[in-house]
Amino acid sequence: MIDIKHNQDGHIDISSGDIVYSRSTEQHQRDLLICDKGHLKEKPEAGVGAANYLNDEDPESFLRLVRREFIADGMTVIKVGMNSENLNIDADYKDN
Repeated sequence: MIDIKHNQDGHIDISSGDIVYSRSTEQHQRDLLICDKGHLKEKPEAGVGAANYLNDEDPESFLRLVRREFIADGMTVIKVGMNSENLNIDADYKDN
């Protein structure tokens, strides 16, 4: 999926002097992970709210929600998992 590129701070990337377009799968994944339900005006039912799971001892409910939200957003999810430090995601939008 091609969309307007954001920089690391979440702002629109205009580093080339104009709006930059790029593949946006990782941006969409980041947005879904960060946003709580109700934060996205166009789709209030979307969002994981990852910050709510920071002190959770059992990550399975978090991983299920991530998988469910990515699928609902149109991604094909191969794998969602965690190791000691990172969230590992293998998901991408279906080609039309």
